[in-house]
Amino acid sequence: MSFASIFFEGIMHLNIKKAIDLYIGGTLIIVLRPIVILLGKLLKRDHSLIPQGDITIIKLLGGGSLVIGLPALYAIKKAYPHHKLQILTTKSIAPFAKTLHIFDEILILDDSSILKLLTSSLSGLKKLFRTDIIIDWEVYSRLTTIFALFSCARNRIGFYREDVKSRTNFSTHLVFFNLYYGSWYFYEELSQLIGAQIPPYSEVRNHFKKFFPQQETKRSDAIKIGIGHSCSDLSKERMLTAKEWEEVFIKNINPHKKYKVYFFGAPQDSSFSEKIIQQIKPKKLPIEFFDRCGKTKLAESLQEMAQLDEFWAIDSALLHYARLMNLKMLTFFGPTSPHSLLKPIPNINETINYKQVHCSPCVHVTESPPCKGDNICIKNLFSQR
Repeated sequence: MSFASIFFEGIMHLNIKKAIDLYIGGTLIIVLRPIVILLGKLLKRDHSLIPQGDITIIKLLGGGSLVIGLPALYAIKKAYPHHKLQILTTKSIAPFAKTLHIFDEILILDDSSILKLLTSSLSGLKKLFRTDIIIDWEVYSRLTTIFALFSCARNRIGFYREDVKSRTNFSTHLVFFNLYYGSWYFYEELSQLIGAQIPPYSEVRNHFKKFFPQQETKRSDAIKIGIGHSCSDLSKERMLTAKEWEEVFIKNINPHKKYKVYFFGAPQDSSFSEKIIQQIKPKKLPIEFFDRCGKTKLAESLQEMAQLDEFWAIDSALLHYARLMNLKMLTFFGPTSPHSLLKPIPNINETINYKQVHCSPCVHVTESPPCKGDNICIKNLFSQR
């Protein structure tokens, strides 16, 4: 891919985005820091935390994080119903934001090329200029820190880590983010910082189920199971092989019952779901398969998922939606840890498969997995030793 195509119209890969954030964002941090410190001392703005106007969330990567953080978002909306709550996000994450039915407005950055990212960022800055509060949900990004600064928001709230100190002086309030503790806790801490109290999970679930209800239909004899077999490009090591999925089905399917199994995912996930189906069919299990990958939009897929009895999944956004729906869960973790992603939910019927190995978890901890794609953490779940 040429630089010209990346700049004007090419799809930017995750590594390119990381490089832009590191070099351009890092340079701006260094250049602007003395000016930011000086202006902070001269202007002496009111940084009291109770909202006085619009509240903006920044989240550019990870649709599943929005689902995990729904209690934190719901808390803000409930505490400040008369304040506009908006989100600045990317085209790929916007559909996830829409399904939550929390935001009054969704502002979209076009990150398909450098030029489009630049122009859409300027447009976003114009709309968000002097917004009252910006809450940055990105843990590592330098450019979201710069964006928040240029918005001239009265309060700029975000995370910090010992290895990510670039936000010092740029953000007005910072909360420590511990990778080895529940991520939901820190999203909720940001909401509590501005006076929003986290409601019971049942209240959050009822809000979501208003938009994705379970239909009153005649009960089928077959048990309906959804499969979340794929994930985003961030660590494909999370995925099981077709042979490993075969083991999952053999272990968990009762030969004396009937099943309908639905595969959910993006259009590009369909070929893998078909591979899994062909792997399992020779076993003559009492299953009728349906490949729903790419057949519907996200909201329509969620409506279909709401009619299921169970959901089996690797770590992905669909897993977190299924937990929100209170489906019976069977989950598989390796490169990521369930301890940092799964908020304890009262009365959920959930079986979590996770056997920590020496290099797990590695996602968000290292730039590339130590195993170089040989996901021993997942293989360890199926080892007979």
